[in-house]
Amino acid sequence: MSKANASPLIDRRHLDFLLYELLDVERLTRYPRFAEHNRETFDAAIELAHQIAVEKFLSHNRKSDLNEPQMVDGKVVLIPEIADALDAYNDSGFAAALADFEAGGMQLPFVVATVCDSMFSAANPGTVAYPALARAAANLLEVYGTDEQKRLYMQPIVAGRYYGTMCLSEPQAGSSLADIRTLAEPRDDGSYRIRGAKMWISAGDHELGENIVHLVLARIAGAPAGVRASASSSCRAGASTTAARARHVTTCAWPGSTTRWGNAAASTLSSSSARSTTATVTWWDRQTRALRRCST
Repeated sequence: MSKANASPLIDRRHLDFLLYELLDVERLTRYPRFAEHNRETFDAAIELAHQIAVEKFLSHNRKSDLNEPQMVDGKVVLIPEIADALDAYNDSGFAAALADFEAGGMQLPFVVATVCDSMFSAANPGTVAYPALARAAANLLEVYGTDEQKRLYMQPIVAGRYYGTMCLSEPQAGSSLADIRTLAEPRDDGSYRIRGAKMWISAGDHELGENIVHLVLARIAGAPAGVRASASSSCRAGASTTAARARHVTTCAWPGSTTRWGNAAASTLSSSSARSTTATVTWWDRQTRALRRCST
């Protein structure tokens, strides 16, 4: 994005003022975590986000409003532009904007990643919701997941292969989390059995990726009223529970999985197909830790 050119999304001069004069985000490069970054890498990430947002997200904003998701033969059907936009988003590394270099991420400061996110949100808030929810699930796994869970569930999200959700709201409670009734009952083997119903789960089913990681909020049996008695878990329709242990944690697991961590658990919901990816003109090189460009 040329700073001299008008943008349909943002005034770049105002953005530069906020980032580099008011907030002085270049100071963050003094910290070891961001030492390999500088203003040039920050600007390159923002410019790439703007380019993709304008070319891939903004272009179908109105069309996606006019063509809502449809259930056809048991599958959720979206307009093809959504998959195309998210392929570009994932191929360019934005699913891993906050992730460590070692995990294949950009390791951007939160404030710079938020600016990149704002480009996509300004262009098309509906489409960017899919990877935004997935990143939230990945963040939870990063903090509370075991190494095995991170390998199975977080890394595919960071790579843009999996998506994720937060299953919170319920029919009788809406989004009042203190009033949820989904119950986690302790079992003798240390796992929990989940009973309840969830509703209006954003990005709850689609064919955009290989799997969807669903994080499900439940109340531990016998716990006092209020949000402090809740814990996060995951469930998959038609799956039987197996042992997964966690202290004071709601957990639901399936054969072959080990979904256990500090205060949450996750599993994967398989979709029927895996979508092949396409190359982009500009992308994040995970080896050299730099934005690279090529002519195609």
